[in-house]
Amino acid sequence: YYNKEIFARCGITEPPKTLSEMVDMARQITKKLSNNRIYGFAQNMKDGEDALFYCLMNGMTRDHGIYEGFDYRKGRYDFTLFYGGLSSLKELLDEDSAMSGCENLSMDALRDLFARGRIAMYFGDSFKEQRVYKELFPMEEDSYGMAPIPRDDLADCEGILPVSLSGGWLVSSKTDHREEALTVLWELLYSEDYLKGYYEDYSIGYLLDGKLEEEQKQMLNSAMALPRAPHILNSEAITIQSSGIYEVLYSVLYGDMSVKSGLQKLTEVYNSGYANGIKNKRLGRLYLPDYDPQKPELTLETYRQLVLPLYHGNSGN
Repeated sequence: YYNKEIFARCGITEPPKTLSEMVDMARQITKKLSNNRIYGFAQNMKDGEDALFYCLMNGMTRDHGIYEGFDYRKGRYDFTLFYGGLSSLKELLDEDSAMSGCENLSMDALRDLFARGRIAMYFGDSFKEQRVYKELFPMEEDSYGMAPIPRDDLADCEGILPVSLSGGWLVSSKTDHREEALTVLWELLYSEDYLKGYYEDYSIGYLLDGKLEEEQKQMLNSAMALPRAPHILNSEAITIQSSGIYEVLYSVLYGDMSVKSGLQKLTEVYNSGYANGIKNKRLGRLYLPDYDPQKPELTLETYRQLVLPLYHGNSGN
């Protein structure tokens, strides 16, 4: 999300297309306008996991074809692919780019600052924000804009951004009807027809009302077909012996851990936990050698067949 009026004051005519461009713009705005208490960037880092999901995870899914560090084509975790994105985010949160005190900002505090013209750019949830700026923190519609997450300068693919259209549903590990229950999830509860009623009043309602061109509909279908990482599918099956993803990422951004060492640590820890889960037969291996980040729906049926073993064991997921 970006403030058009702040951009105009700094001679910026369009939103950034890459993360390096975003860093440069944030620095330019902060240098020129910080004396007026206007800053190039801020993020709700008090809500660390939520912020990092929108800041980093969605972009890395698109730019590297991975979900929360898991590479489906290799059947293993590889957080080192986050290097460019995490390095850029660290620069964005630096005092030359961001409003001081971001680590204490909640989501609503950030939105309030943005609505009052104090923040030029931030990452947000495309489903919620437009309604927020109509009702909670009113803004003129032409005073701000939305743009895709800028691309990682080290991106190695052009994948699809995830789209989340529902909350969480649980399948009991004690059920005798796992396959039928998962079929209900895929074919009913996550279906376009079922979800349409929930979203017709929200900013993404237009995605579901038939107004999209065929190419856009295909992109939406692809986004809804993205697979999930093993630790999301069965969190009890992957035992992590140290800090989890978001704790390490936060330490990289605000602690003494380097980007390289933090991502290497996550890669080793999660692959170890994943291997133990397979060894203990608490989950199966998720491996899609033909997975295409641009067309994830092509391997969706194979993925669904591989999902069932991930529910094996005592997990309540």
